[in-house]
Amino acid sequence: MLLTTKAGDRGRSTYFRGGRAVGADKDDEVFEVLGEVDELAAVLAIAGKQTGEEKRSARMTDCLVKIGGYVGGGQKETGLNAEIEFMEEEIKKKSGGTGGFLRPGEEMDEWWNWVRTVARRLERRMVSLSKKTDIDKEILVYLNRLSDYLFIISQESKS
Repeated sequence: MLLTTKAGDRGRSTYFRGGRAVGADKDDEVFEVLGEVDELAAVLAIAGKQTGEEKRSARMTDCLVKIGGYVGGGQKETGLNAEIEFMEEEIKKKSGGTGGFLRPGEEMDEWWNWVRTVARRLERRMVSLSKKTDIDKEILVYLNRLSDYLFIISQESKS
């Protein structure tokens, strides 16, 4: 397996769009989003391990792999609708309204709150990218629901 092409040594890399390779600077918004996807997957793994929720974090990571494949790999569909519906049902079942802001460490699990903040940053980057290129609307909906779902998990894990 070839680990390096050395093209990155010059600050450039490649992603795929519309079935063709696109060369771009490494600070291109596509790479920013892909970096955020990667970071979210990493913190999901950490939070899952720290809280004994590896299966739950793996399920979300599987969705991130689909998102990364769409954004940088030329994948045409994400198939996230079932996961969106799952999260909406979980949110509906478990949300009781907080009546105000919650403090991490007191009413929220710190690990899942950290994951939630990274997810929200990814969502903001994805919205920015969607203004410049076509992004599957399912991705935007998924990321929006994900931060709500992570909020619920952070409360659940603390109680």
